[in-house]
Amino acid sequence: MHYHSEAQQLFYVLQGVASVQLGEETYRVPEGSAIHVPPKTPHRLENPEEEDLVFLVISQPHSHADKMKC
Repeated sequence: MHYHSEAQQLFYVLQGVASVQLGEETYRVPEGSAIHVPPKTPHRLENPEEEDLVFLVISQPHSHADKMKC
């Protein structure tokens, strides 16, 4: 897992199903759905299915140098 000290992120699933862990909670995010990750929230995204997972991630501000390991 990792977090971003400044960036918030939005993950939008275009195809498949994502499993997104936010802190201690895990959410199933199906195709056509999104999940918001606030700054400083430990998170991880995984593909729990055999089908390919295709998603968009939008970070604001950019998260390139803002990734911290938990």
